[in-house]
Amino acid sequence: CGADAVLSDDTRGGDILLALGCFALYIAFNSGPTDGQPPKHPSGPLWLAFLFPEIPENMCAALLVAKTPVEEKLVEMLGPTVEGMGYEIVRLRLMGSGGRDTPLTLQVMAERPDGTMEVDDCAALSTAMSAILDVEDPIDREYELEVSSPGIDRPLTRSQDFAEYAGHRAKVEMTMGVDGRRNFRGDLTGLEGDCAVLTLDDLGPVKLPIHDIADAKLVITDALIAESLKKKRIPDAAQADDVEYEEETPAEDK
Repeated sequence: CGADAVLSDDTRGGDILLALGCFALYIAFNSGPTDGQPPKHPSGPLWLAFLFPEIPENMCAALLVAKTPVEEKLVEMLGPTVEGMGYEIVRLRLMGSGGRDTPLTLQVMAERPDGTMEVDDCAALSTAMSAILDVEDPIDREYELEVSSPGIDRPLTRSQDFAEYAGHRAKVEMTMGVDGRRNFRGDLTGLEGDCAVLTLDDLGPVKLPIHDIADAKLVITDALIAESLKKKRIPDAAQADDVEYEEETPAEDK
């Protein structure tokens, strides 16, 4: 009986160590690229630098595509098929509230590499992803799959988005304050290292670490509409997130 008790304690101890190790991995891999240097994420404990001295670069490149471990698993599951069909996942969210009897919504925003996404593309992608989800059955509740284009006021979820849409208006919410504030609005300048550069109307350029961004999206302007029409990026207004239009202001009025 004594031997059994010791074995049980050892097992529980191993489970605890395993859980701590998994938690350390999660924190480290969400610290952004470090170019071989110790993780710099302000919320990560210093000892992680010795356990994980180098972070994969692609972790930061798609930091906001998925936010939760469940969403990350879904992106890993669906990503190869989506890419094989010639599309890219821009954002995936599993949304819902209430009890277990309340259906969830699995929202997937996708596009082709050139930024286009037609209705037929959404239908084809929905059919392919539904087949995978039916087989893998990763969600233990009833849910509805919604596939759409990112919309004209698209979310900025990948490093490449901040570079591609340089010159357009954007609003950014940070998980941690930068110079005493968490919400920013201005003109995207592009990327500098692992930071998005936003030129604010009141304070000029500010560097925002991508791994600290909680949410970022474009603001609809005449210039953005004109570019979207030129590149045939037809927005799906039904799926837009809190569409916000900002009129152009003459330079002398700013």
